[in-house]
Formats: sequence, C-alpha cells, structure tokens
Amino acid sequence: MDSKEVLTSPSRVSSESDYHDERDTFFKMKKETNNRRSRWVIIFLVVALIVSNGTWLWHEKRSSHLFSEFQTQPAKRLILRPQHWNTPFSGENKTETNALWQGLFPDGAGLVHIPRDYAASLQLPHSVPYQGNASERVYFVAAYHNIHCLSVIRAALYHFQEGVPQTVPIQHTLHCLDSLRQDTMCHAEKTLLYTENGKVFGDGQVRECRDWDALNDWIARHHIDL
Repeated sequence: MDSKEVLTSPSRVSSESDYHDERDTFFKMKKETNNRRSRWVIIFLVVALIVSNGTWLWHEKRSSHLFSEFQTQPAKRLILRPQHWNTPFSGENKTETNALWQGLFPDGAGLVHIPRDYAASLQLPHSVPYQGNASERVYFVAAYHNIHCLSVIRAALYHFQEGVPQTVPIQHTLHCLDSLRQDTMCHAEKTLLYTENGKVFGDGQVRECRDWDALNDWIARHHIDL
C-alpha cells in the first residue's frame, strides 16, 4: 500500500472537504453581504445626490425667478403719468387726507424679507435676519422710507398749525428732511418742467414714472407681517 494512501484516510478526506466547503460558503456569503452593502451605499448616495441637486436647482430657480421678477417689475417697468399741483392728498379735509396717506402703506409698511442668496445676487450687504432665520434677510424698500418721511413731516406741519405738541422728536423730522434731500440729489431728475397759461411749472405735465402698482405687487409677495 502506498504511504500516501495510508496517510490520507477517508475521515481526513471528508474533514478537509467539509472545511473547504465551509470556507467557500463563508466567503460566498461574505461577498454577497458586501455586494448588498455596496448596492445600498450606491442607492443612498444616488438618492442623496438627487435630493441635494433638486434642492439646489429649486433654490437657484427661485432666486433666478425673484431676481427676474425684481428686475422686470418694480425696478424696470415704466409708465407715463401726469403730475398735478393739487390732488386729493393735499385737500383741506384732514380726515380724508389722513386716510389717503395711510392707505399708501402696503402690508408690512414697505418692509420685505428675501432669501440671503437672492440679496447677494443683487449685490446687497446682508441685512438683519428675518425672525431669527439666517437664510432670510429684512430690507426696507426705499420708496416707502420716503413715504414714511413725508408722513412725518406732514404730521409735524399739522401739529405746528394746530398748536399741539409734536408726536415725533424734532431730530427725526430733520432727518427725514435731509433724507429726502439726499434722495432727490441722488436721482438728479433732469426732466424740464414747462408752464403755460399762468399755471405753475409742471402742473399736468406727463412724466415717465416707475410703476408704483408693480412695486406694490412685488412687495405684497415678500412683505413682513407686522
């Protein structure tokens, strides 16, 4: 009998065969487990990529829409409108004129909140956060700061005329006068006002104006709830 045949007994052959089978089964199971993990990792990464890209695209689309909306409506749209010496806003009935002046202010009184990135696209410095949300910033539309200042000066004139105490500190009123001066000089309006038939300069003259209603429509979509 060959020595190798003596050393390799049936029980040993069976034992080694079982070992190899178990080893092969173990590695096969491990490989399948790794493959499943890899598939789940890939699925997770794909889903995360879709969500992140979807969020980014939504944000970019919103910012682009807001920027386009701002540029084409309140900032750019022009209309023709006559300006007059006397209007209902300068009438003698203070109750009626008070209502008209108060009605000029939209919801939020001209304060709006916009996304921080949208503000950056307009090259605006970061303003204060809206309700503690760092992604939204608060701004005051300049036209309504002017309306506010005109209302302050108007109130001061009525208080002076009626001999009653001023409700706004004089320094605030002086600030409003100076603010309107700066804004007037900033815009340096070059329209030439004409006169005819003894009228005051510019009475009834048609002017090229930015669309006030379009500005209010934009503010209505972004105003702050006071």
